[in-house]
Amino acid sequence: MDRLNPDSLYCSPEALAEYKKMNERAINNQKEGGVNEEEDTDTLNIPGYKASFCNAGDGKGIATYTKDTFGHCEDQVGEKHQIVMFSSATLDSIHVYRSSASSIQDVTEALLSLIDEEKATLISGDFNICLKKNPKNTLSRELMERGFTQLNLDPTHIEGGQIDHIYFKDNKNTFKKPDLLHYSPYY
Repeated sequence: MDRLNPDSLYCSPEALAEYKKMNERAINNQKEGGVNEEEDTDTLNIPGYKASFCNAGDGKGIATYTKDTFGHCEDQVGEKHQIVMFSSATLDSIHVYRSSASSIQDVTEALLSLIDEEKATLISGDFNICLKKNPKNTLSRELMERGFTQLNLDPTHIEGGQIDHIYFKDNKNTFKKPDLLHYSPYY
């Protein structure tokens, strides 16, 4: 390793060109931010899944992809947070986007109103609360007191923050503990 000259390392022009094209077309890297309400979402479809979009303005909202076993139950759309719920016979799946300006207490109360204690529940989303900096925040504490386990233990933000949470509870042991697969094709 001592004989390795760092100046001898370089990227191929083809790889740099592809990197530039990926950055230009990445939805999460657009100046407008995400999907807007007028945008044709057909290009965002995934074969075999039903796409649902809950938009609250440019760059604000949730995209959910489900199989036929899940039905859409409810949307709670606010200016600073969005919550959507899908349900199957055995599992409720709740998805959250909370802007950093949204009230943590409001989101906590909205979530608690959706939880069916008799059913397995998965709650996931971008909560904009860093669990590394604030592990005992109101929302996490309320869910943990109700028997939820926070599954995501790794950073999810480019700057090392842990702002994406995944909570799971299954009082009847209908499911094994879910496996969490991190997929970060962009970074």
